Amino acid sequence: ADEPGSGMDDDQVAGNVLTMLLAGEDTTANTLAWCIWLLHSHPGVLARATAEARVVLADSTSVTLEHLSRLEFIEACWLFGTGQDAIEVVVHPQSVIHSMVEYVDGSVLAQLGNPDMRTPIAYALGWPERVDSGVAQLNLFDVRKLDFEEPDSRRFPSLRLAREAMSAGGTAPTILNAANEEAVAAFLDGRIRFPAIAEVVEGALNDLAPRPANDLAVILDEDRRAREVAAVYTRKLTR
Repeated sequence: ADEPGSGMDDDQVAGNVLTMLLAGEDTTANTLAWCIWLLHSHPGVLARATAEARVVLADSTSVTLEHLSRLEFIEACWLFGTGQDAIEVVVHPQSVIHSMVEYVDGSVLAQLGNPDMRTPIAYALGWPERVDSGVAQLNLFDVRKLDFEEPDSRRFPSLRLAREAMSAGGTAPTILNAANEEAVAAFLDGRIRFPAIAEVVEGALNDLAPRPANDLAVILDEDRRAREVAAVYTRKLTR
């Protein structure tokens, strides 16, 4: 099989990976294949793409965190098997602390590192060993401080949407996810503004009544319907 970036120059490769990273598709087999190939053959290009992604996200910090947080909130509910009332969302602008574990004695262990996708990719490829990812060492003097904030409900409307979808249950999270993917694609195509992503998702959630998610055919059908509704909203919001 051809390599993922076969026939492309470095600019085209970096652009493709940047698009996939911003679209939130970094866990798909397609994007993973690109990142594995880049990690081994063109680490500089992967570093460039992830750096450019961080710059784009930093330019729209509040809306970007708001967009990502709704999906991660739902993921946390399922990952830890807990209700949404047991999950508190914390905004950490520096993105240096990636996880923390609190023990019964009150101590907390934190995992820190530069915000670079090459770290988790290298960990996945090298597990159970640790391999060189090419990521620069964390310089605490450059970081200087670590901030933690409560999310502002006015700046982070998608957190409300995520909570509503989890409360509604059934296919509501499916509707949210499908509409989100369509809205993100429209944003990357330059058809809508970034804040309009939340408007598209909310429109789909309002228009489609969730059904019991007890059958794969129902879930797939709901995914299709949500994308169709989202497409209508993206056309209305086209800038």
